[in-house]
Amino acid sequence: MVLIKAEELYREINENKDIIIIDVRGFPSYVSSHIPKAYWFYVWDLTKHKEGLPSTLKDINEICKILEKNGFDSEKETRIYCDINTVTSASYLFFVLEYLGFEKVKILEGGFEKWKEKGYPVVPGIVKPKEGKVIAKIKSEIKADFNYVNSVLGNPRTLLIDTRTAEEFYGKVKSALKEGRIPGSINLDHKKFLTLYPYYFENLKLEEIDLKNKEIILYCSAGDRATYVYFILNKILGINNLKVYLESFYDWAFKNGRIEK
Repeated sequence: MVLIKAEELYREINENKDIIIIDVRGFPSYVSSHIPKAYWFYVWDLTKHKEGLPSTLKDINEICKILEKNGFDSEKETRIYCDINTVTSASYLFFVLEYLGFEKVKILEGGFEKWKEKGYPVVPGIVKPKEGKVIAKIKSEIKADFNYVNSVLGNPRTLLIDTRTAEEFYGKVKSALKEGRIPGSINLDHKKFLTLYPYYFENLKLEEIDLKNKEIILYCSAGDRATYVYFILNKILGINNLKVYLESFYDWAFKNGRIEK
């Protein structure tokens, strides 16, 4: 199971289990109060956002060094948590870690809100990370790029799913440089899966779209919303044959891919 309940994480902390706890909320929220022993991590440090390419991952070796500096270790168990405003940051980090070959990662069910509601301890301040060791074992089958997406346009065995809002999908608002969508896409707004608590799902179903016997490629503007839907479809609903076009529509528009409105 890729979700961990608050009581399980509380027990792990009390037992001094050798785990890495990562907080992906905003930095002021983290400093104000966080789960004991948690490190703070800004997920967009993994991308070239400072170079104007917010959806493009940095070089794998550089990513590994960034993760190591921030306390990650590919051999240790990792726990990620967020709040209701940062669910896609949690899924983005989860996806990148999976892509790098991490096998022991879980997200906190119910997020920071459920943790506080249950009365578990929180602490202020900053926890300085202990440097870890990250060895990448790339899981290339879960990630698509521009060339791959372009090569499968029009293929009836491939389903492109746009996880942005309907307004973005239908080109009513500009999203990531241009209006419109990748040709042949269907829309599945990630907000459909948002609940009162982060990663707190009950009786979750997806009946309106037939995802069987197709290769599915998910995208949004910068990859984060697509990773959230990937997490739902793959880890919660058990749907396979999924890829995330992590660079997403920002990359597609930047490289002048064909667009429909």
